[in-house]
Amino acid sequence: MNNLRFWILLLASWIVFSSPVVAEPDEFDWRVFDAVIKQHVSGRQLHGIQTRVVAYEALLGDDQFLEIANQLKLYDPGELGREQKLAFYINAYNYFAINTVLANWPLESIRDVGSFFSPVWGKKTGYINNKAVTLEEIEHEILRKMGEPRIHFAIVCCSNSCPDLRGEVFTAADLEVQLQDQVQKFVDNQGKGATVFEDELLVSKIFDWFEEDFEQDGGVIAFISSYAPQYAKYKSYDTLHYDWRLNNLAEATGVVE
Repeated sequence: MNNLRFWILLLASWIVFSSPVVAEPDEFDWRVFDAVIKQHVSGRQLHGIQTRVVAYEALLGDDQFLEIANQLKLYDPGELGREQKLAFYINAYNYFAINTVLANWPLESIRDVGSFFSPVWGKKTGYINNKAVTLEEIEHEILRKMGEPRIHFAIVCCSNSCPDLRGEVFTAADLEVQLQDQVQKFVDNQGKGATVFEDELLVSKIFDWFEEDFEQDGGVIAFISSYAPQYAKYKSYDTLHYDWRLNNLAEATGVVE
């Protein structure tokens, strides 16, 4: 009996130690982007809205920031897990959006890069793994297809009414907390997310544009009221004005952080 137990343990040990070790895929190194966000992004009042603005002019000659584009061109995200993939593409979208502004500086709105017939969202913005990508592709073909509606409050379009650029990059390890915090802050921001005027619920146009993405959570109002219960009593909503002007530090006043 003891001999049988010995051979069983020996066989089990051989299986464990002879099995190939599957390494976790390496995540992209976003440390430079994280440092840029911490140094050049701050809370301000802009056109009457509490927002986070970017010191674009300070980034124009930042070689390290521009070098991120070359690193992304060589990076293959194909083996990333779900949280890693979400974090990577959220950061990539935000980086490419800012880089698009810098590449076309000066401008009043990111939409000025394109036109009605050829919007900025469909223009090549950079490369990932040697493949040209657009903001539209990252948002609609990758992130939205992952079934996570909270990404709409994590990716930014460099505009005054868009969700705030977070004060740090997104990571797989902290993604759940980061996404929850992004939505909460957006919904709580009455100039951007949701408010009531003359007993009518007004919400960001983001909820209207991507209404179908919130159906899995019971619809737009159910989604919003899970963060702000005071809105649960409303049966319908209208939308706030969307300010597409650039979230530019040079235009902002009044520190809000």
